[in-house]
Amino acid sequence: MRAAIIALMLTLASQAGAEVIICKLKNHKLHGEARGGPGAKEFLLKRLGTQVRLNKIQNTIQKALGDQWYRPVEIEKVNRNKDSTVYSFYKRGRYLTRKDEKENREPSGAKYSIRYSYKFDDYDNVTVTSLRSGVNIVRIQANGSCRRESAGKAQSSNRVREINIVQEVQKELNRLHCKVGTADGSVGPASIRGLRQFSKANKTFAYDKSVFSDQSFLKLLRGKKTGFCSG
Repeated sequence: MRAAIIALMLTLASQAGAEVIICKLKNHKLHGEARGGPGAKEFLLKRLGTQVRLNKIQNTIQKALGDQWYRPVEIEKVNRNKDSTVYSFYKRGRYLTRKDEKENREPSGAKYSIRYSYKFDDYDNVTVTSLRSGVNIVRIQANGSCRRESAGKAQSSNRVREINIVQEVQKELNRLHCKVGTADGSVGPASIRGLRQFSKANKTFAYDKSVFSDQSFLKLLRGKKTGFCSG
């Protein structure tokens, strides 16, 4: 009994000192009526990622798809329970309307919000949940195991290469002559116009601005020849 108590105390002490938690995700699932279909697996991986990094010092959550890490997002809410802690943030925006597409402007449709919750327990496990507000709500979820590092060790680690997906997409659009201006990682009117130009040149439907954070879209752009939009 005493040994078990000591082991628990050591575990809690190590957790308290851990500033960065890195987890590999698995068991991606759709809950509700829409549980599958073409593209479901890709959608789940894209939404939740395959890895997640919690930085307690910077108060951020960061997801990765494969070995490509997205930009960190600031945590908005923390709920501490008896044997776990839940970190949450929201992605907010508006839906794109046909008029927005026609006039090459920012989305002006109905508002939406997506809540991302990361539940870390005291045994180095994590459960990630994403839930969109509004009608036809579908909850998606994944879980995984974690390892803990100090912030200094995490920063010096070169196991993964971090890139700004938005900037990379902007650079590629400029290379294709779908001009978006400076590749600054911010999706403004110029970036939207460039995206519309690519959609027209590619003879496909109008892309939503979310593709600026989409690694598969970045791969699509890299497969096009330089000057594609002006050809």
